[in-house]
Amino acid sequence: MPFAPVAPRHFAPAPRRPAAPARRASTTRPRGAELAAPRRSIPREGSASSPSRRHSRPPLFRRSPLRASSSDASSSSDAFDALERAAIDAEFAAMRASAPPPPPSRGGATLLRAVAFSLAVFSHALAPLGGRWGAVPAGAGASPAFTAAALFGTPLQWFGAAFVLSAIASGAWARLLRGASAFQPIRDDAPASHRATKARTPTAGGAAFVPAGCLVALVFTRCRDAPVVACVLATLAFAAIGFADDRGKLASGRNDAGLSPVAKLAAQSAVASALFAFLSVAGDASGAFRVDTAVPLLGGVVLELGRGFWALAAFATVAESNAVNVADGLDGLAASASAIALCALGAVTLRLGRAELAAFAFSTAGAAAGFLVVNRHPAACFMGDCGSLALGGALGAVAGAAGGAATFPLFVVTGAFVVETVSVLAQVGWFKLTRKMSGGKEGKRLLRMAPLHHHLELGGWRETAVVAAFAIAGGVFAAAGLYVNAANARGGW
Repeated sequence: MPFAPVAPRHFAPAPRRPAAPARRASTTRPRGAELAAPRRSIPREGSASSPSRRHSRPPLFRRSPLRASSSDASSSSDAFDALERAAIDAEFAAMRASAPPPPPSRGGATLLRAVAFSLAVFSHALAPLGGRWGAVPAGAGASPAFTAAALFGTPLQWFGAAFVLSAIASGAWARLLRGASAFQPIRDDAPASHRATKARTPTAGGAAFVPAGCLVALVFTRCRDAPVVACVLATLAFAAIGFADDRGKLASGRNDAGLSPVAKLAAQSAVASALFAFLSVAGDASGAFRVDTAVPLLGGVVLELGRGFWALAAFATVAESNAVNVADGLDGLAASASAIALCALGAVTLRLGRAELAAFAFSTAGAAAGFLVVNRHPAACFMGDCGSLALGGALGAVAGAAGGAATFPLFVVTGAFVVETVSVLAQVGWFKLTRKMSGGKEGKRLLRMAPLHHHLELGGWRETAVVAAFAIAGGVFAAAGLYVNAANARGGW
């Protein structure tokens, strides 16, 4: 019999698995997509993929038995979510810290050569190689280039010896600091480029080059000149204050740690007061050196301060110390500007007949220039407060020990540091004024960021260009200070 056609069988499609719910986007996604890795989820407690509580979570993440009730389960979950996000952010921060830095920009080595060579030529031009100190040649008369101090060498030898010793000591100290992981903590409000290029740079390099400059000065003065010994001790005391501040920052890992501003200012004031109290008493008692307390200004104006000069000298020393500290924010900026200012101040003291103080100034300048071997961009070591406070203190100490005739030239030759300090004061003052005028609301800023070097950096300048600009400006201020000193020596303009 014929077979009846069979209807084709229709198979129903297999049911699809429900789509997984979309994962909630994290609101704390770290910056820098180029460093981002696949996000690793942390299994919750009690899930199938979670190991035991004892081994899966450190003590910070353990829940207290008091929070295990159902009434506060949601709050405990929110707290754990916050801790989870913090752990992930910390992981990405560690990845960014261990990432290799971007390729360095050119110009750091050129800056080192330009500063060192220019200052060496300037030092050589001040006195012939092999010149003698302590004896006035026949027919020279009362030449201010000679002094009765126990001194030997020339400005070039003072500068060169300190440069070589500082470069060697700074290189060895930088390697030691890197081995100890003594890395400079970066400011929270620092430019973004600093976090990528300066996060793993050692600090407190001043502990190497400051003693090197002081040692050279003591050697060339035979350690028998009271003002030089006093200036050396004061400079080392400023370095000790800065080292205590650097040590506190390294111990806490925060840039805002260390000595409090009040404690730092009190210590600086105590050192400066002790220095000039000694110079005022020792100069009057022994008569071996005399400090003129009259301060000549522009246009033939002279301030007769008397005993008040020592208070002015102490104030100027503390102000210079903090001004150099403010300017120490870019690779090689503070070191190059300080070396230029110290050489100019050394020339001023030579004109005043205080060659022993010039030896200290040129030795400290050579040490600062030698530190550029490791501090030029990209820096292998920062000077820290240990170096910046000492360099500023040395500037003020030399000018104060030389007398009132070096006070106004000090203000001129350190014009780069004055501009940096004024930019900070103007930024803070304008912000407070505009906030007060707006009724307590948001204030306005004059600069993108203070000090001035950060304003230029955020404006698109390369770091090496900013440092070169400040070095050139420092040279201009140094020439202006020498002209002021020469005009005052002639008795008018």
